[in-house]
Amino acid sequence: MAARFSQDPFFHGQQQNMIELYARSAWDEIYEKSFSEDDAPDITVVQATNMLAVVDFTTGKHKLAWVKIGLGVRFAQSLQLTVDPPADLAPEEQQERVWTFWSVYLLDRLVSCGKNRPPTIRDSDCSVRLPSNSTDFGAQSSSNSLTLEALQDLPDAEMTENLSLFAHTILMASALGRVERFSLQNHGSRGPFKLWHDRSEYSKINGLLLHFETYSDANLAPFSEALDRWYCVGGVIDQTRAGHFIFSAVLYNLNQCLLHHPFLLQNHVKDCKTRVPTTFLKHASRRALEHARLLTLALRVVQTRGLSLASFYSYACTVAGTIHKLYTFHDDERVSRTSKALFECSIDFLQHGQAVWCHYPRMAHALMQLDPDPTSAKSLVTAVSALNPSETLTDPTLDILWNLLDYGWLSDSARPSSSPETCQQWFNDGPWDPTSRTLDHGQRVSSVAGLMPDTAAVPIDIDYFDPTINDATDGAWLDVPDPGYTDMPVDLDTEQDWSRLVL
Repeated sequence: MAARFSQDPFFHGQQQNMIELYARSAWDEIYEKSFSEDDAPDITVVQATNMLAVVDFTTGKHKLAWVKIGLGVRFAQSLQLTVDPPADLAPEEQQERVWTFWSVYLLDRLVSCGKNRPPTIRDSDCSVRLPSNSTDFGAQSSSNSLTLEALQDLPDAEMTENLSLFAHTILMASALGRVERFSLQNHGSRGPFKLWHDRSEYSKINGLLLHFETYSDANLAPFSEALDRWYCVGGVIDQTRAGHFIFSAVLYNLNQCLLHHPFLLQNHVKDCKTRVPTTFLKHASRRALEHARLLTLALRVVQTRGLSLASFYSYACTVAGTIHKLYTFHDDERVSRTSKALFECSIDFLQHGQAVWCHYPRMAHALMQLDPDPTSAKSLVTAVSALNPSETLTDPTLDILWNLLDYGWLSDSARPSSSPETCQQWFNDGPWDPTSRTLDHGQRVSSVAGLMPDTAAVPIDIDYFDPTINDATDGAWLDVPDPGYTDMPVDLDTEQDWSRLVL
């Protein structure tokens, strides 16, 4: 695993070969040890299997990765990592067991982003406490002994403010599992309640995402400002502390993107036997646009700051990119123009995110192939006044979106244009500085007029997404000067302008 990040001359030009060599050797040892009658697996086997699954998945061998993930889950269950550690273990050993299990849980949720791979671990089977910042289990407060289910159902009077950042990530990973089953795998969408009913799975997931906002500081300040305010020490971001803050914020915005994705939402409402409320569609359209923007710009901040890029960020960026692409066909020229700039930003992030993740440029190439029919795309991103089941889209040019929302398909090295040679070609374009603010191989993305509200901006009027409103003074973002808006062009290569857009 470390060979991927090593600067040692020994690995120069052959990182991938050495990664595969070491991975095969490690797997042979695990296989021999785990399936021997005389040797039982220990916690190191769980950890190693989990890491090898990441190696397989990011190198495009997702089928092998799923096998290893399944074994890792079974190994963890056989060691009873799903329950609290024995009290007679040393605090460090207890913490190791807790962190190891939640790492397995997290990977299980991340690789299940697709149409046919539901998560393996059920939340109801996780009675182990959430990860905490403390290593002294005996001295932990009640807020640090919460289970996942208890946290999600915690009464207002018992809300805790001491939840660890790792627990924030787990809470959003749990939400991701529910979003996967609901939005990507259609579990729950055929229930007795309409999407807009307060007892529907859609509403429950939305409530869980709002619940996260009560714990996280991610929405209290622009993303770049939040990093400087809470995780900067001596002018340098403390990546150890900031890592889970960034990851949980990415998962939060990704959940919002998948839950409100225009294509997935249309897939839900097509079976409705009644008219779909226009207000519901307007709100969903606004949320999709807003969180795709937040997600892309947050990832851009991580990139320009030279911070560590997780392998999963590529999928999050691709999902946001599909939304940007659809909104390039929006009626309003400002929305279309900004969406084009953000789509280019998504491609740039994937092409030049970091040369250590070979699946990044694979996803960039796949995203660039998205070319929906303009009429169909426009219909998806523009709420209509009366949507009936007979009016839903059946455009085959949109079917590629199922693949672009499938993490396994995107990572697959066997699909067209995903060969190692194609991947390596992207990296051979020349050295790339992760702190560079240039986009698209040095070409600047055109400046974008002040479309998005800044910190003091008022909420967007939901009529903005209704094509039946033709009066420019009725509903849409207006060109009238307002303290919450700016008429100055926004330069995507300027740190200050980035922070204005990130909120």
